[in-house]
Amino acid sequence: MWRKSILIILIVVIAIGVYLNRSYAHFFNYITDHFQTNPTINYNYEIGIGPPIKYVALGDSLTAGTGTNEPTDSFPYQLSQKIAADGHRVELMNLGIPGGKADNIISGQIEKTIAFKPNLITILIGVNDLQDKIKKTMFAQNLDKIIVELKAKTTARIIVASIPHLGAYPALLWPHYQYFNYQTQKFNTVIQNIATANSVEFIDLYSYNKNLEKTGDNFYSPDYFHPNKNGYRAWAEFFYANYRK
Repeated sequence: MWRKSILIILIVVIAIGVYLNRSYAHFFNYITDHFQTNPTINYNYEIGIGPPIKYVALGDSLTAGTGTNEPTDSFPYQLSQKIAADGHRVELMNLGIPGGKADNIISGQIEKTIAFKPNLITILIGVNDLQDKIKKTMFAQNLDKIIVELKAKTTARIIVASIPHLGAYPALLWPHYQYFNYQTQKFNTVIQNIATANSVEFIDLYSYNKNLEKTGDNFYSPDYFHPNKNGYRAWAEFFYANYRK
């Protein structure tokens, strides 16, 4: 009898393990099957008329605007439009790279940012570090290095955003959704702590996007992970509200 019980337990454990593995793989397969064309990256725009504000957006696909058809649908561009409406000429450099992690900002974006001599920098990074299982200690070191160097070599106002609450069925299945959400909150604690330690602004995009999803409106692109144009517009409004404070 005890052997039969052990066998049943082993079968259940194996079945759970297989399902956990498949729910994790399902996410990447779903994203691939519903691939969203990435807008042109590393683009520059001038928007509006008036005293100049030079703005650099650092990050990954969420900054590049993946999930939309045009780079002008990205949140940095829509944020720039709002700032320009206040009577400024906004010179935007969007350096968001799909798939980018914190170490990519260090290797490929910091020098360009410093050379641009910006007045405003937004940083939205971490979701790919999370997905690629980068240790939180390493992520913290990289993010700290980014902020320290930008503070030392620019006079820009720096706004650091948390990783937003992202993903919905059918892209994320149980329990990968719960795991992803849990790790997102852990990474966001790191992001907030690093921002606070370096005396730069931190904004809670996670909570904002989670509340946004409760409205029932469709803010996701077909991959149910990246925002669509409306989602990025809502993010731009959130960034702008904090920018105006």
